[in-house]
Amino acid sequence: MSEPMPTEGGLDEAELSALMDSVSAVAPLLRGVLGGGKGEGEGKGKCSRREALLLALKPYLSPERCDMVEYLIRISRISDLLRSLQ
Repeated sequence: MSEPMPTEGGLDEAELSALMDSVSAVAPLLRGVLGGGKGEGEGKGKCSRREALLLALKPYLSPERCDMVEYLIRISRISDLLRSLQ
């Protein structure tokens, strides 16, 4: 009997399939956290007070700092998501 052939990443087909199934199961959660584009209407849920404050400050910030605000909001949402999974 022949062994499964590993792919370029070093995973055989069964391991790769299991990994893809896991990613596809988590993808909708991450899409809600990371997706939605930029701007005031981010995400479907309501913003936390922390996010609302950061978004209120954006018009007064430089473009680089606005990008940082977006990054911090995404990190905050991922942190909240991971905390809820525990």
